[in-house]
Amino acid sequence: MAGGRSYWLFRDAVPLDPESALGSGVPTGQPGGKTISMGVPTPQQKARRREMLAAERRARTERWRAFDRSLRPPPVDVSALRRKLGMSRTRLARCIGVPVGTLRHWERGDRKPRGAALVLLNLLARNSQATLRALAPRGFEPDGAT
Repeated sequence: MAGGRSYWLFRDAVPLDPESALGSGVPTGQPGGKTISMGVPTPQQKARRREMLAAERRARTERWRAFDRSLRPPPVDVSALRRKLGMSRTRLARCIGVPVGTLRHWERGDRKPRGAALVLLNLLARNSQATLRALAPRGFEPDGAT
């Protein structure tokens, strides 16, 4: 039996062109059995493609430059913040939802907090009691909260 299962499924789905230059029964993919030109692109087609890629690259660069980066939160000294809060690494890590190892890397300076973690650390640095109250389960008051 010539061909596998996919050959037989493909054979029935694609019209064949018996007058193709490649011989009888070559799939064309076109309704009515028209042949497909798979030749080398012309110089005009190449130039048009280069223009389109260059325009896309320029648009992407403009979007990148237009992005507002002024809203980046300032860096936070995580070890000083933890000492100010009087929390252990484990407790602070659980409170903000990060692994203890990540908190340790931030404190040592191996890595820097980014994204939502940096925003949350800034909130803790500015108004720790309100942030801890917002993070705490219902009915739980953090130490020293009023």
